[in-house]
This record gives sequence, C-alpha cells and structure tokens, in this order.
Amino acid sequence: MKRKLIPKKELPPIDSVAYEKRISGGDMLPLLYKAARAWDNLNKFRKDRERSKRYLYGDQWGDMVTVCINGKQETMTEEKYILKQGNIPLKNNLIRRLVKTVLGTYRNQNKKPIAIARDREEQQLGETMSALLEYNYTLNEKKELDARMFEEFCMSGLAVQKESFGIRENLKDCYTDNINPQYFFLDGALNDPRMKDLSLIGELHDLTLDELCSAFAHSDADVKRFSEIYKSMYDRSQTRYSEDTFGRDRHDNSFYTPNTPNLCRVIELWTRETRKSLMCHDWLHGDAYIDSYSSLPAIKAENAARLEENKMRDAAGNYIMDESGKVVKLFMPMEKVPLIEYEYFIETYWYFRFLSPFGDILQEGETPYEHGSHPYTVKAYPLIDGEIHSFVSDVIDQQRFFNRYVILNDFITKASAKGVLIVDEDSIPADMSIDDVSDQWVRYDGVIKLNLKNGAKPPQQMANTQRIAGLNDMIQLQAQLMEDVSGVHGAMQGKQASSSTSGYLYQQQAANASNSIVDILETYSNFILSGTQKKMQNMQQFYDEQKTVRVAGRNAVVRYNPAILGGVKFDLSVSESFDTPVYRALNNDFLLQMLNLKQITVEDVLQVGHFPFADQLLQLIQARKQELTNTQQPMPPAGANPAGI
Repeated sequence: MKRKLIPKKELPPIDSVAYEKRISGGDMLPLLYKAARAWDNLNKFRKDRERSKRYLYGDQWGDMVTVCINGKQETMTEEKYILKQGNIPLKNNLIRRLVKTVLGTYRNQNKKPIAIARDREEQQLGETMSALLEYNYTLNEKKELDARMFEEFCMSGLAVQKESFGIRENLKDCYTDNINPQYFFLDGALNDPRMKDLSLIGELHDLTLDELCSAFAHSDADVKRFSEIYKSMYDRSQTRYSEDTFGRDRHDNSFYTPNTPNLCRVIELWTRETRKSLMCHDWLHGDAYIDSYSSLPAIKAENAARLEENKMRDAAGNYIMDESGKVVKLFMPMEKVPLIEYEYFIETYWYFRFLSPFGDILQEGETPYEHGSHPYTVKAYPLIDGEIHSFVSDVIDQQRFFNRYVILNDFITKASAKGVLIVDEDSIPADMSIDDVSDQWVRYDGVIKLNLKNGAKPPQQMANTQRIAGLNDMIQLQAQLMEDVSGVHGAMQGKQASSSTSGYLYQQQAANASNSIVDILETYSNFILSGTQKKMQNMQQFYDEQKTVRVAGRNAVVRYNPAILGGVKFDLSVSESFDTPVYRALNNDFLLQMLNLKQITVEDVLQVGHFPFADQLLQLIQARKQELTNTQQPMPPAGANPAGI
C-alpha cells in the first residue's frame, strides 16, 4: 500500500498515535515491523534459555560440536558424537538438585503482601485491603504461579506476569497469568532494573478462531472480518496441537505464524506514546488534573467567564462604572479570582493494539488501567548493562566437567580387566578342554584336573584394581565446585552433618549458606511486590460494587466498600506469613490463657483463634443464647388480656 505523503509542517510527532495513523494509511505494518525487530533482538536470550532448560531437565549432551570424521567435517550433538565413539553419554543431573533446593528455600519463606495505609488513621482499611489481596491470591492460586515463575526466573533470569481484569468461568475479577518468555518481547533502554524505561512490550497469542471472536468481536460484521483476515491461517479439521500433549515442541521461530495450522496468531503490543497536554490546577474546586491540549480554548473561556462574574451589577443587570467607563465595584480583586491555572507539557502514556500478522487492527485504545501503565510486571536478573545471567547458566560449565569425568570413569571401568581367568596351556590335561576348565571354574563345587609337570602354572584370576590417579578426587572436586559456584551448600540441602557438629553450628551453617542466594530471593520478592501493586490498583479501580469475601483460614468476614477504599493510597510490603501450624498453635495457646484469666469470652476465642470446629461451635453458642433470650420474655402485667378478648 502506498504511504501517504505528509507536508513537512505536519511531521513533528508530538501526538505519536495520530502521527502514526496519518502516515500508515490505515494499516499498522510499520509498527508491526518494529515489534518483529524487538522479537528478533531476543533471539539470543531464547537460545540461552533453551540451553539452560535442557541442562536443568537432564538433556545435557545436546550442544552442537563440529568434528572431523574420516577427513570430513561434520556437525552433530555431543550425545551423537559420544555414541559414535562407542561410549554411553552418562550424566548425573546436579543442576536440578540445586534449583530444587533454592525453590524449596523460596517456598519455605511463606511470604505474603501486606497493605499499609499511608494515613495511620486509615490503617484498619489497610487490613481490609490485605485480606482482600489474600482472597485474590487464593482465587488465582498465586502461590503456585509464583513458585513456577521463580523456577523460570532461576532457569532463564527473566520473570514476567500479567495483571488483568476480566470474566473467567463466569466470575468477573482481577487475574494473574504467568507469561512464557518464548512468546514475549520488549524493547527500550533497559538501564533501569525496575524496567521503567521500556518503550515497547507485548506478547504473542495463538488462538482458535472461536476464541479470537469471543475476545474481540462485538458484532456479526467483526466475525466476518476476522474470518476473512485469518482464512489462510486456520483449519478447523486440525486438533489444537498436532504434537504430543506433553513434551511437545513449542519453540516458535516465527513472529508471524504459529506452529499449528488451526491457530490464529495475534500480536498484543503496548507502546509508550506522547501527546500535548495541559497540567491544570482549578483553584475554585481545588482539583489538580491533566487535560487534553484541545481543551485550552474551553479553559480560557471558563477563566474569562469567572472574571466577568466577579464584576458587580446593578438592579438592571448593568455593570457599575465610573465616569470614565471603568468598572468600579468587584466582588474581590481581580488578581484573587480563583482561575484555572494551566501549564503546557508533553505527556507520555501507554497505548495498546491487538494486531494480526498482516497489520490489521483487531482492537486498540489507551491503557484502561488507572495506574497508567501496561499490565505486565517484568524482572530481569541482574540487568547489568542490559544483560541477563541466570542462576542455572552459572553452573553449566561445572555440570559439563562433572559429566565428562563420569564418562571417563565408566570408560576406564569397561576397558579394564574384571575377573579374567588365565590358564597355562601345559597344565590342561589331554581329556579336558579350555571350555571344561571354564565351566568348572565358575561352579561352586567344581573340580579341575591339572597337569603341573615341567613347570606348568595353575590357573589364576586377574582383576585390574588400579584407577587413574586422582579421578575420583576430580569427580568430588567438581561436585564441590557446583556447590561453591551456586552457593547452595550441604547444610542448605539438608545433608547430614558429622557427629562432631553441634546443632547450633549446623543451623549457623545453613543460615550462612542461604546468604549466597539472598540476592536472587530478594530480587524476586521485589518482582512480586511490583505485580501486587498493580493488582491492588486494579482492584480499587474495577471493584465498583460492595464485595463480601471470606478468606480461607480466617474466621472474620471481609467487606469491601469502593466508596471508602477506592481512593485510599496504600504502601505495600512483603513479610513472613504467620499462617503456619506453629504460629496457629501459639496463637491458640495465648487465647486460652486470656480465657482462663477471664479477659475474653469463648466467642472471642472462637472468632480469633484457629480451631477446626470454630464455626460450628460458635453457631451453637449463638443459637443457644437466642433460645434463652426467647424463653425469658417478660410476663404480661396482672389483669391484662393477652388474647385480646
């Protein structure tokens, strides 16, 4: 399509969205190419991630090597090369053990977000918001999502989650989704570890035509248009995936087309845009807000009207003037009239588009979220000079050395003599063969007749007990280096200590071992905190009706009122969760002590404590009190006629 030429005086892209629409001629191909370049720029990251995944889950001989065989250069995997040499590609997956240990340490933290109201007088509202966040965490199974994303974070060094609002399974609520980095792309300066300097971010979706229409169609015309767009990309006769359900190859090497023919590729793209705006402060109503630059004439007209209203009029409605025609009576001095002050500035905001691979716009608009940003939460580790170095990548070399020593040890063991029987031919009598000697040698009651004349020697068994000097030590050294490089030491892995190690010393060793992974744990906690901040703002925005929820493990009912909590500013912190068996037991003991001191009632204990029968017992006590109240109604006075006769 021929691009429309714009005169130079219209070219400055202050309003970037309007500018892009003018020069695109209706299609978004230039923007789509920009997103494709961002996808291509992550090609090295995807390859490194795939390599780390192979090593993490046991495929540790998949690297490609170039070797010379019979004078010809051939490229093959290390596994195939080892098999060609007649060896078995053995491996002992130490990386998986290290990652499981770190993942177990993360799960044992048992942290949860706590909302703290900035105004201390509103702290009770903060407790309500904390309980509401806990309810939403349970709804999304957030604990499991965070654990799986932490495993991804250790493997690839990149964690991505998406906070959105919608209807799922007939329930309208705020939802969290883990984003697969294989389908994710971004672009920007990438100098800020908080990832606030992004200019473009998005992901790829592979949907059936029915799912696509359900998400974006608002009329029959939209369904027809989508069918025309994707008529060459889907086939209803195909299953959703043509590969195996588990373990299928999901490596998308194309930005524009999915792996399977029955799916429609949709590119979700969020870009940071600019436009001219006004920073306004209305002194009459006490409001500070941002307004569109196109509202400038209306603001000037409003200010002029306020100045006119400040002039006093007579009974006839005329201004009171002096002989020179100057208005002499005002309600207040002109310089004190509360006007709308405004200041010109360039506003940045996020704009979303859902595009087809052909540049068609399926849906677009300004970010619907009041937090003003995109729905993604991204954390890259460590992001020094924009680089990612994962936890797994740090120990791959040690794993390779360990595997090589294991194969070497196996080769030496196979090539060495193991119980070889040596028989002097002169010692074998004429009526026996070498096979007869072999059969008798292995029988538990065997008898071998020998002829030891003329210096013949008896049979003997030979076994090679020698090994390459230091081979076992090198295997132990590489296993130790794995722990030293990763920082996951024996005490942290729960290995049994020696008999001379005291319990206090062992606990101290475990605590010291965890110090080496504190950085990655705290970085991920910051990632969870950033995502929870967006979730909380989404809840305040989209929970527009009163909501009553009951959090599992709590006896109290939480009531959310949008008129009260909708505009409250909260700070978030991540702290250790007290919802543990040890804490619940201590809490129950304390409540029972307070009950024995008659400082609280049984109802208070059942409402605050953690007892499996608390709800039923509380209902029985309240029902019995109600019965006693009903049976103790006051008797009618003497002479009264209760029947009304």
